[in-house]
Amino acid sequence: SMICENGTLILQATGADAYLWSPLVGLSDPQSANPEASPLSETTYFVTGTDVNGCVNIDSVRITIFSITAGPDSIVCLNDSVLAFVSDGATFSWTPTEGVSDPTLATPYLSPNDNTIYTVTATSAFGCESSAEVTVDILSLPIADFTAEFEPSCDGIYADFQNNSQNSEAYFWLFGDGETSDQFEPNHTYEPGLGNNVTLYTYNNDSLCSDSVTVDFSNQWFGNDTIDINYSTVFTPNFDGINDCFKPGFDGRFSDCYNLKIFNRWGALIFESTGGQNHCWDGYTKGGKLSDAGTYFYIVSLKGYENHGYVTVIY
Repeated sequence: SMICENGTLILQATGADAYLWSPLVGLSDPQSANPEASPLSETTYFVTGTDVNGCVNIDSVRITIFSITAGPDSIVCLNDSVLAFVSDGATFSWTPTEGVSDPTLATPYLSPNDNTIYTVTATSAFGCESSAEVTVDILSLPIADFTAEFEPSCDGIYADFQNNSQNSEAYFWLFGDGETSDQFEPNHTYEPGLGNNVTLYTYNNDSLCSDSVTVDFSNQWFGNDTIDINYSTVFTPNFDGINDCFKPGFDGRFSDCYNLKIFNRWGALIFESTGGQNHCWDGYTKGGKLSDAGTYFYIVSLKGYENHGYVTVIY
């Protein structure tokens, strides 16, 4: 038999001349054939009946209480939710309703913005009511944020990352080229053309809460647009010390790693420089002959990327 919380049930025993009920808790009269039972929790009552001839018989009745639970208290990150679970009932009502996915369900999702104590009242099919509380505490989120400075060189792109994250305890970097780091502010060297997107994951509260940010640094890498032809396409190899040599407009960081090729009008390679001391074309061919005045085709390559155009020799 089930009773409501704080309810009463009249027990009934027949067929004997004397009765004794046990346990005594919640009983109005343990020697009555029909005592009132008001247990505070689920209880099995035993009755011993004795007739005038001294014959004895024992029976029992179990009384359950309509009493609900709403699951354990929870700690979640802001914007996350927890699934509540009411143990019994036919209809339900949750308060407050803020952050409750459906306040009429036994299993709503709870996602408050602040620490909240929720109360649910359940009604059984027989009209009994029971209430329970569940507490949801909210953890603040980390905020992932970073910037980076880049320095290209013949060895690749050197990146220096500045971590501007807030409310964070742990970090995980994805550099976009298959390499990772868990340092606070790592450095990283990229191969030319790799690693367009960099992602930083941040964590707090023993990695329970997380945030991430992805930044596109594609304009920072070596690429064809890096091979900028920012030098004169006309030169005069007359050895007067003015505009005597043709070379790319790179700064000294790339003087040892670019390649310059010069072709004549018939497509023959007449000059090639691989950087270093002979990194410009002084008008002489590979055979040591001074080139004729005219227009020549050049290809400049740097770490696998290239640009090309025409250069004119005049005297």
